[in-house]
Amino acid sequence: MGVPGMFAFLNGMALTNMVLYDRTALGLAFALMNQVVLALILATPPQPRQTWSDHRLTCGRDPQ
Repeated sequence: MGVPGMFAFLNGMALTNMVLYDRTALGLAFALMNQVVLALILATPPQPRQTWSDHRLTCGRDPQ
């Protein structure tokens, strides 16, 4: 499912929680917090992985 999927799932749970519990302030705060976290995660670009050739360039030798 991955991290964005996990937060989308939590976000759906928060919105369901907000509707079920009569739109309490806690449910609303939880839903909004999840919206912000999800937006931050989706806005963060994935980091490039280091390849073996990068390792040779940075360390000057092949990995053991």
